[in-house]
Amino acid sequence: MSELDKEKIEIKEAKPELIAGDIPATSNSLANAKQSGNTKKNKSNKKSTKQTKIGIPAILALIIICSIINLFFSAQFRELHSSIIVAITKNLGVVDPRYNESLVDLAKAYIRNNKIDQAEKIYQQMLIALPEKNNIPDSHLWDLQLAIANFYYDKDDFQKAALSYGDALNMLNKTPTQYLDRKYTGLWPLAYSEKEIKQFDKAADHFKEAIVIEEKINPKNLGGLAWIYFQLGDVYRQQNKFAEAISTLKHSLELGGDERGYTLISLGKAYLGSGNFAESENAFRQAIAIQQKKWPNDSTVLFTRHKLANAYRDSGHLQDAIKEYQEILNIWKVFDFGTDYDLYDDYAKALMMMHEPEMAQGVLEEGKKNRANAKANGYLK
Repeated sequence: MSELDKEKIEIKEAKPELIAGDIPATSNSLANAKQSGNTKKNKSNKKSTKQTKIGIPAILALIIICSIINLFFSAQFRELHSSIIVAITKNLGVVDPRYNESLVDLAKAYIRNNKIDQAEKIYQQMLIALPEKNNIPDSHLWDLQLAIANFYYDKDDFQKAALSYGDALNMLNKTPTQYLDRKYTGLWPLAYSEKEIKQFDKAADHFKEAIVIEEKINPKNLGGLAWIYFQLGDVYRQQNKFAEAISTLKHSLELGGDERGYTLISLGKAYLGSGNFAESENAFRQAIAIQQKKWPNDSTVLFTRHKLANAYRDSGHLQDAIKEYQEILNIWKVFDFGTDYDLYDDYAKALMMMHEPEMAQGVLEEGKKNRANAKANGYLK
């Protein structure tokens, strides 16, 4: 397993989930976002106004009937109900919050069934039909675009997620002092998505912006703030800005939260990159202690011990490094789901530094054999 694969495992574990529209690290964000927007009404000529007035009673009756069907029958009837509303709205030229909500319901039904293209078509139709008025974004448009972005985020399609979150936030750019709850709701997953696609400068800017907003609207959410500081510090680390990374990650640890293990790993890497081997070893040992309590028999602990062994090796503590490598390798051998293939290379490097070329060659050969077996069994590409 490559270093990149291990990074992905760590990132995946630290990634917050978007469940049923709930937004981690802030309270009431999505609820406020759904309620805080202003809806639009079309201006129509006298002829169209007359037509609309004539048809409204029948329209409302049909909506009520379809709503009753929607309560008692399957998702197919829900789509049918929303489709009828779409047709009525299109034919009469009516732009009304009740109809917009039905459009969003239909689009979300498509999203739940992985029909994202259909959902995006509805979004584009609403975007044309509901131009901004007085620079106030339509709440239904925001809600739908956020749902589309969340779909891509949950699928780990961070390239499309970043674009979709960006589109959602662009609706709020003309009102920078308003809708802070909405803005935060889109900012942190945008920053995370940008981090995943290696757009580190953008990610850092958006994490910092999210911190400013969260400290203003929800300062008691220390766990949420700790997570954002951890992500920002990890971005700095990957940019080799080790001083900024260390100070930011240490602040995250001061705030607390549930990501202390991952924060300590990133801190250990930052110290290692800066050449502070003693602090690096200390951070990795603390991370291992946390992980062993949380996942006593999990491979996550072994990956962190591997990092500690590398810190021992790079600091010149070769005996400690070799002991750690050997213990990790012995544990991996009892697992039936693969191994840490980079471990062999790092172990061999330490043996070479100890002037043990024959032992190093033996370790490399064992690693080569295990990699070949893993590829033959489909564990490695």
